[in-house]
Amino acid sequence: MKITCNLAMDLVDVYTNSAASDETVKIVKEHLHECPACRKYYADYKKELSGSNKHKPVFKAELSSGLPEELLTQGIEQLSKRLRVRRTVRGITSAAVFIGTVALLLKEFIYNKNKN
Repeated sequence: MKITCNLAMDLVDVYTNSAASDETVKIVKEHLHECPACRKYYADYKKELSGSNKHKPVFKAELSSGLPEELLTQGIEQLSKRLRVRRTVRGITSAAVFIGTVALLLKEFIYNKNKN
């Protein structure tokens, strides 16, 4: 199966971090074998990745026995942290909306009471 250079470049991250399916790996390998521009992009990408530890693979779509458990644990921890942050933000937003609603209702109640 032939893929475009744009698609190959999009898949380089997944391919490099062992997060791609076997079919995707095969397709990307074929493209890299045939395309010098994408081979250079891939080499530059790997060089940049090795200089930075910020980017860590999360997990493979099909969990294989060849994937180190450490990578799975790191990915799950990252996901868990993001979900905790989202829940906290949602809770704060809900509380702010609730307090605002109560304040408006109290204002109307006090305004109507003083009016009478």
